[in-house]
Amino acid sequence: KNDAAPAVNYRDLFPKPPAAGTVRNCAEAGVLGVVPGIVGALQANEVIKILTGIGEVLNGKLLNYDALQNGFYELIVPRGTDARRPRNITELGDWDYEDECGLAVSEAEITFDELDTAVYKSMIFVDIRDIGEQPRLVDSKHIEIPMGELTVEKLNQLETDTIVFCCQSGMRSRAVVQQFRSLLSNKKLFSLKGGVKSIPLTQSSKNYDTNA
Repeated sequence: KNDAAPAVNYRDLFPKPPAAGTVRNCAEAGVLGVVPGIVGALQANEVIKILTGIGEVLNGKLLNYDALQNGFYELIVPRGTDARRPRNITELGDWDYEDECGLAVSEAEITFDELDTAVYKSMIFVDIRDIGEQPRLVDSKHIEIPMGELTVEKLNQLETDTIVFCCQSGMRSRAVVQQFRSLLSNKKLFSLKGGVKSIPLTQSSKNYDTNA
């Protein structure tokens, strides 16, 4: 067991989290299926070494796996100096991760079932996903504006006082609400909780269908 190396964590490698919605999760961007299995087995092996006190653990190191070349290399990660971030399990439990990563907009989230008749009649659904992401929405009240093309001018041109943004899983739409809610004080902005994945395949009462 290597006791000499200082304890480090993810924030020592990346001190500042990326802006909310700028990095897609695995559900949105996809993942090469075999990689989690390989990395998971390596993590399990580290746990066994820690519990049994044998071998040399990767304390203070980052092990990189190159799946294309089937190779490994290690990086030494120095301990950071940011006293705000958690250093142990107790501190991690008390840490406001969503606020730190710019995700604290839960008050602006709305579920598909919460889109009552009054809101639905006055709102416009804005699909901010990239063209080609599936399934597509089929509805006369939704428009498609990819996230990278959103501007205050475009949103102000929408003839509605209520906009519900949606993406694949709800992460990017939350970031958009956070970005524009202070710039569009004349409009009510919501993020569809769970994204397009939360919309039932058939919603004839509200004319929301999805197709592949």
